[in-house]
Amino acid sequence: MNSPQFGRLYFVIIGHRDQPLFEFEALKQEENLSIPREDYRHLCQFVAHAALDAVEANLTGPTGTQMFFKNIDRFNEWSVSAFVTTSQIKFLLLHPVRDESQSALRKEEADIIRNFFFAVYEHFIKLMLNPFYELDSEITSRGFREKVHQSVKKHLLNL
Repeated sequence: MNSPQFGRLYFVIIGHRDQPLFEFEALKQEENLSIPREDYRHLCQFVAHAALDAVEANLTGPTGTQMFFKNIDRFNEWSVSAFVTTSQIKFLLLHPVRDESQSALRKEEADIIRNFFFAVYEHFIKLMLNPFYELDSEITSRGFREKVHQSVKKHLLNL
């Protein structure tokens, strides 16, 4: 299956008041967007925030003790996976939808995404321990952005 027409990956951290704290886009080098870059960002934000209802529903349902939710929502050729921290901060990842007939690949993909979320969660915890970081404020640290970029390259670019 081809990559989504709008881009490849979009990762966002959502705070307690459903505001984005951190956004990261990962596009293939040769990939051209079929829409302007600013519109692409707004579309990603719209899809991510629309998926928050599904995340909230799963938090109160029978799977409410889970931290990782694979394919919690879909939009066109994107799938949304989520990770909820113990402090209720939400990590959302928009990624290409895979062919449903490849169940072994889907299990491997779930493990890859879960590992990515745990790697970012580790960096996020270290950021939260910084006495200069204010809770629920935008994450502007270049070091954090670089660590997320390294995690994307390590875990997700083969999706």
